[in-house]
Amino acid sequence: MVVSNVHGRQWHFGEGLATSTASLGVCWDRLVEAFENTAPESRNVQVLRGFLCKMHDRDRAVFERLLDEAMTRPSLVEWVPVLQLSAPLDERGCDRLLASMNNVNVPAWVFQHLGYGQVTKPVADDRLAELLERLSIKPEGTKVAIDVLHMHVHGELMPVSARLTACAQTLICNAPLSRQSHGLDHALSTLVERFLQGHEAEPATRELLQRFHEGIADYSVSRYDFTETLKALFQIQPLMALDILIDGDEEMSEGYARRSVFAGGRRSSALAAVPEQALLEWCRAGNGDRWARVTPLVPAFAPHESEAELQWSSLAQALLRNAPDPVRVAEALVYVLVPTSWSGSRSEAIRRRLPLLDQLSDLLGPEHEGEVVEWRRKVTDLIEREAHHERAEHQSRNERFE
Repeated sequence: MVVSNVHGRQWHFGEGLATSTASLGVCWDRLVEAFENTAPESRNVQVLRGFLCKMHDRDRAVFERLLDEAMTRPSLVEWVPVLQLSAPLDERGCDRLLASMNNVNVPAWVFQHLGYGQVTKPVADDRLAELLERLSIKPEGTKVAIDVLHMHVHGELMPVSARLTACAQTLICNAPLSRQSHGLDHALSTLVERFLQGHEAEPATRELLQRFHEGIADYSVSRYDFTETLKALFQIQPLMALDILIDGDEEMSEGYARRSVFAGGRRSSALAAVPEQALLEWCRAGNGDRWARVTPLVPAFAPHESEAELQWSSLAQALLRNAPDPVRVAEALVYVLVPTSWSGSRSEAIRRRLPLLDQLSDLLGPEHEGEVVEWRRKVTDLIEREAHHERAEHQSRNERFE
């Protein structure tokens, strides 16, 4: 039972065995024999790990010998990476991990334990890069390597070696972007923020952005699976991200569907963290369409606690104030007054946003009052149509229950 996959304090039991046994080797052999007599799907290595942990302190030579023997024992070979991490990771342990990575019978997922408990902290940068490079070659190894590196640098601000930086950029470029890449977004976004800043990272950034562009275009990638990563790219490499993901040779209508996936609120928009000055610089560098093209994609509304505090976001206001044709920007903002998702009455949801038209009037100035009046008329007409539809639906529903 101590080597079966049941809840308990197997690690501590293993430590106790290693502390009290007269012969570490004999006790280990009996534990492994019990492990091998347990059905593979029911095995638990925690007793073995606890035993090895205390053995490392008690007799380092026996620890190393038994792990070397485990490398060739069919029942243990798959578990060597996990067993190795029962003690602090050193050079000999790294050699053992590399050998396990070269073994086709050891799956990549086993190495995810390298991301737990900061076990890679004692490992030199170049040595870690060697491990991650080898791991990424295994089937499904790149995702595991990204997770391990993410945990290694989590909360760390110290610079890393050139080799580890290059390794990180390679992992980022080769990240498995697909609709099945669940759980990758947070780790990948952390690495993007850490390793894709500055001119030196532009080639890697361009490659990743191009992969996103192609994947979103052919629907093999959903941007909703990579919200944090895309937001990080627009934040740290805004001009390149805008060029590759937002700009294009299509007409405004033709490119709308491709670009609209990046739209959203202050939490969901991929452009939520794009620096304001970079956004304005990008708009000025292109043709006049850029201003109206990007407006529907930025978060339209500033953070607010209630509808009474609703205001245009700082990015929306910056676009209005700087655009050569602010009316086109304003038209794009009027469009977002109509919610695509809401709770309760849609007509009331739109009505609560009407004061934003007064703010548009102030931002545009009196020379554009005519346009604001026309927008207000259209929005008011829409509110009345929605209210009429809601009343009719409510009446129909009541009649069905009479």
